[in-house]
Amino acid sequence: MNSSIYEILENIKSPEDIKPGTLPGYLFLKLVDFNKLRISPFDTNLIGQLCYYLRLGPYFFKSTKSRKLLNSFKKESEKQILLPARKLNHYILKPKKSVVVQTAERIMVSKDLLIKIELNPYFKKDFLGSTSNTIIHPESSHTKPIRFSICLTNFGERPIKLIPGSPLFSMAIEKLPYPVI
Repeated sequence: MNSSIYEILENIKSPEDIKPGTLPGYLFLKLVDFNKLRISPFDTNLIGQLCYYLRLGPYFFKSTKSRKLLNSFKKESEKQILLPARKLNHYILKPKKSVVVQTAERIMVSKDLLIKIELNPYFKKDFLGSTSNTIIHPESSHTKPIRFSICLTNFGERPIKLIPGSPLFSMAIEKLPYPVI
């Protein structure tokens, strides 16, 4: 870190000293110190300039082969479309196929933070064409850390070997001027 970043960090004594907007990676440690952010397990080597890199977890959810009409009002409708998770040491994602995965890390954020999870740009350009990409405030993640589920689709021509522990996703954080109710 350069000296100007150290000066900025020295002047941040409380969460109120962090201005609203998209936060640079070096502020993530302050968020952790102030209990505004929890990442478990946390690894300082995964802090980027504007993000924290999240690793691929070991659980993979494949879709069912059912052709039955999906009732989205039915409780536990995800069981109609996803098979139970399988813990694997790797997964081969074939062309034109999708799989739902989870992050290895559990995340908890305070009510005045939004997070954006997307595919790590390094991997996006090489082989994965699509991922859920939204700015979210997890409904219950301000009280309990949660893992994020993400749908990956291979739009390429060759299979992709997905290996748990790969830093496949990036998480950016935006501080709001007020807490989400």
